[in-house]
Amino acid sequence: MVRPFRHPRIRTCTVHIYNNYFDGNAKYGVGVTMGASAFVENNYFRSTASMKPMLSSGQGTDALGEGTLSGEAGGMIKSFGNIYDCSASNLKLLTQNNSSADQIDCYEASSRDEEVPESYKTAVGDTAYNNFDTAEDMYEYTVDTAERAKEKVERYAGRVDQGDIRYEFDDATQDANYDAIPELRNILNNYSKTLTLVKVGDLPVGGGSSGEGGSGGALAMAVADEVWMLENSIYSILSPEGFASILWKDSKRAEEAAGVMKLTSKDLKELGIIEKIIPEPSHLTVYNLKEVVRKIECSIDDFLDHYEKMDVETLKNHRYERFRNM
Repeated sequence: MVRPFRHPRIRTCTVHIYNNYFDGNAKYGVGVTMGASAFVENNYFRSTASMKPMLSSGQGTDALGEGTLSGEAGGMIKSFGNIYDCSASNLKLLTQNNSSADQIDCYEASSRDEEVPESYKTAVGDTAYNNFDTAEDMYEYTVDTAERAKEKVERYAGRVDQGDIRYEFDDATQDANYDAIPELRNILNNYSKTLTLVKVGDLPVGGGSSGEGGSGGALAMAVADEVWMLENSIYSILSPEGFASILWKDSKRAEEAAGVMKLTSKDLKELGIIEKIIPEPSHLTVYNLKEVVRKIECSIDDFLDHYEKMDVETLKNHRYERFRNM
């Protein structure tokens, strides 16, 4: 279930997004920038407010509004089988059926196997959809209907018995809101945690970034004996836009912030934050992914050969010294 935060915002990559429940959708559901291609399939979008289920930077609905996605070049989305649970007047979605080819939020396919014509390209960046989902080497998967996906998310998502915190969102007011909710913030700030320790354990642990490793996930990956990065990935606790907004109150200085943050694989290897850089093609797609996977598999074999020879105390001391030397 996706409320107003942690939405898929995709730069450069090829991504398949299916069987999610986007509940609320205050800003947008799925966003693509910088030439990304996304296949958005059988998802359930719900809102009582203005709904923007899919956006491409600098065109379509994003260009008509405040440009809430980003100031970067756009990407392409293929949409199929999604449900938009909102009033017709609240649905903000431009497709090839109601807009020009370079001003669409997504291409609405009539079948799962339909290919997006090359004539549909981004308004900024002139990028076409790469049709990865209809390629011969597309992975096999089973997809539920959007309605069934919603049912499963509502039944199974979250902690056992819905966790310790109970809070009912008021859809009539919160669907349009993406600011912090004072009442909910107060509940979270006053929550007494029962989880006091996360133990890595006595086994070798590796972490890695294969795109954008950020926020709490970046911190989680750091709790390892070694951290690796794909050559063209980034790794930080904050996005350049967030860094620029906090430090300079100006998200448009994101490019400058990226240089200051030292978040590339080369920078972080030189700083001793990561141990290994995995070479990759300049544009990683499903077509050349196997090549990179083979390199990772070989690196994992070498990693295990090295660390499994260590006794528990040696392993713990190595892990301790790794953090002390940063």
